Amino acid sequence: MHRLLLVIFFVISCPRYGLKKLPEKICIDTARQVYKQDPLYAYTLLKNINSPTYNQEKAKLLLKIYLNQREYERAAALLDSMPEINDLNPFQKNMLLLKTQRWQKLLTTTQDSLIKAIAYYRLNDYDRALNFFNPGSELNDYCILYQARCYYELKNFDKVLEVLFLKDTDTDYLQNDYRSIILETLLEIDDLNIIKNMAGRLKKKSLEEYVLLRTYEKKGWRRKAKKIGRSLIKRYPKSPGAYYALSLLKAHTRDDYKSFGKVCYYHNDYERAVKYLKKAKKDSEVNYYLGKIYYCKKNYNKALKYFTRSKRPSAYYYRGRIYEDMALYQKAIDIYDSLKLLYPQNTFTIRGQKRKAFLLEDIGDTLQAVATFLDLNEKNTKFRAAMQLYRIGSLQKALEILEEYDTPDFLYWRIRIKERLGEPTDSLKEYLHSEYPFSYYTLLKEKHSIPVDTIPIEIWIASLGDTTVSFSRSDSLHLKRALRYFELNELQYGEKELDKIEPKNGAELLYLSRLCAEYGVDRRSIIYALRLKRMADKQGKKRIPVELLNLLYPVRYAITIYEEKSEISLCLAMIWQESLFDPDAVSPAQAQGLMQIIPQTATLISQDLGIDDYTLFNPCVSIKFGWHYFSKLMEEFNSIPLSLAGYNAGPIRVRRWLAENNNSETDQFIELIPYNETRNYVKSVLKREVIYRAILNRD
Repeated sequence: MHRLLLVIFFVISCPRYGLKKLPEKICIDTARQVYKQDPLYAYTLLKNINSPTYNQEKAKLLLKIYLNQREYERAAALLDSMPEINDLNPFQKNMLLLKTQRWQKLLTTTQDSLIKAIAYYRLNDYDRALNFFNPGSELNDYCILYQARCYYELKNFDKVLEVLFLKDTDTDYLQNDYRSIILETLLEIDDLNIIKNMAGRLKKKSLEEYVLLRTYEKKGWRRKAKKIGRSLIKRYPKSPGAYYALSLLKAHTRDDYKSFGKVCYYHNDYERAVKYLKKAKKDSEVNYYLGKIYYCKKNYNKALKYFTRSKRPSAYYYRGRIYEDMALYQKAIDIYDSLKLLYPQNTFTIRGQKRKAFLLEDIGDTLQAVATFLDLNEKNTKFRAAMQLYRIGSLQKALEILEEYDTPDFLYWRIRIKERLGEPTDSLKEYLHSEYPFSYYTLLKEKHSIPVDTIPIEIWIASLGDTTVSFSRSDSLHLKRALRYFELNELQYGEKELDKIEPKNGAELLYLSRLCAEYGVDRRSIIYALRLKRMADKQGKKRIPVELLNLLYPVRYAITIYEEKSEISLCLAMIWQESLFDPDAVSPAQAQGLMQIIPQTATLISQDLGIDDYTLFNPCVSIKFGWHYFSKLMEEFNSIPLSLAGYNAGPIRVRRWLAENNNSETDQFIELIPYNETRNYVKSVLKREVIYRAILNRD
């Protein structure tokens, strides 16, 4: 009891970030007690300790904090300066060196033969690597793949094929890697019989033909090469083989010009595509390709010329978009209506009708915009129609639409309308708060506290049903392989193995979430925690234990965020939304890293910061660049919601939306953001900022 009171005294006595300095003894004792629950607070205390008396204990605590926070570079630098504090277990030592790519040091410290193999491979010492990539383990296919890569780098192509030919298993998630090494190897050899025997292992007809094409070309068999080249161009115009075949062939007929032009179009070689397509027969397809090329080049007059001659639904849609950019709004609306008349069920028709509704908003015809949104008969378009009616004061009509759904957004705005109409809202509020306690509307707009339960998580799990963690033999093998991949820092392969496991109950979800967090795979840990929360929601359990909240919303990279002078809770919320704390994340738009920065934007940021050498997959760089960009948006918009919208959709769009809704309140502006993704992004980050603020304040 005395010890507990002492800890409470320390926590109360020690200042939070930036307050007056306390005696070092109190600070080291407090840091020791709180570093797990509040690593950032412990870090600020430890940084103020300078006495040699506490050097080792301070360093050991900092090391634990850095590892917990995934601040691997800091941890490695600390160990370099104070190797005597290294009491890490083998997994931690290996992981730290793998994460920081300290290959030479790994070779001298690790007892794991497969990690040695990886280190030798990364050091380009392929002969030695081969001594350690031993097939026959639980990662047999993985070892064979790396054996093949080693032999390829050594230019021993016969050995590559020998290794791959003997492979008798077929790990699906390694197929692209195998296909790549087989293709590269077959392009290096001349034996046609071997090539024909192995080409089938590519399991992709376009690649098989590409290999044969290159082989016939090397042997000088031009007729055969041309024949297969024409096949690639006709049947697989999007393939690399088709694009390569263009260098061997000449177009003679109008059909040839069309086929060649299509290949260039699909490979974004627009200059050559235009030259070919202009000599082709100008059918609807050719006119569309030419129109799209000029549209991408922003040569709208030429684009219109060709789009007008095409009957494709997409051609009509892009004509409408061009008229919008030319501020010919009525022409755009007429085109979208023609598209609806000609192709009523086409996806481009739906897109066109949405564009029409937004245009009607822009020109001030709100009621016609509302009618168009309602005619689309989608939940999102109905909500926007209701918001426009609310904006112009047609409260009763807006209320009728909002009563169609009982989701948080519809419930909240029903409450707002009923309040304006002087009608009771208590039951609606109670329903919103009880059914959706973690929603943006409950936490941010209604300012309700986070529904956390102090009950131990094991007891809470038991209330969900079966508490047995008992994986099948097959699932156990997948789990074993996943953990082995995690030990090798091959996280993407480990996650592929986890994809093959289907947890049967809440206890297994919790087990997997904890396990992934322990191995530093935060993204997958969060995903399992989200599944567990959804399972509880379905059983009507809305309050969650503290541990589940921490699994759902981990605090990582807090040291870097703090030292970048960022708003910690907001930056954590942005990282959660952008990448789920995956530093290797890459989006379909090629945004990279924790903060999901597009390389072109990163180039501008790097110039602004005077940084030449960087990688967006480095968490520290991603946070620095992302927060710098966000700070610039804050300077312009002076609003967190607007700056978040700019971060997601770009500042140009936000300026346009502001011009269109310059009198809207902030919450109305958010709801009227035209892009579903951006609107949801802003609300999600704001909600999670509230949660992270509560977590940090609680700690």
